[in-house]
Amino acid sequence: MKRILLTAAVFLGTLAATLPVAFIAVIVLAGPHSSMLPSFLQPAVLVLGWASLILLPAAAAVWMWKRLGH
Repeated sequence: MKRILLTAAVFLGTLAATLPVAFIAVIVLAGPHSSMLPSFLQPAVLVLGWASLILLPAAAAVWMWKRLGH
């Protein structure tokens, strides 16, 4: 039970730390009213922003899960 709670805490903490940075980056760089990037790069930035919100917390949670398994 402790392992699950700590892993969930790491996931949520990493998500909370990643969310504002990714949100601002995606809105500023790839937002509908932004002209900072060429239009062909905006979908790539959007995909990378969403991937960072999914993959970074998941990677941290997997690392913690394995770390607590010893």
